Amino acid sequence: MAIWSPETGIVDWAVVTQSYVSNFEKSKGDVFLNFEVVKFKLANEDCDYPVMVFDSKGKVMIHRFF
Repeated sequence: MAIWSPETGIVDWAVVTQSYVSNFEKSKGDVFLNFEVVKFKLANEDCDYPVMVFDSKGKVMIHRFF
């Protein structure tokens, strides 16, 4: 037995995510894997990369978000 539900769908989120990554990289973005973000902080106004991203180990990625 099946249920007909024309307004719902099944999405393969791995494929959706891969598409987002591909589009982001084509726009000159960097993707970091296995980087658990725990905090965002605005950097100094004169900085080329105004957002600092911290992981759980204290590591900081300084990045520009477009």
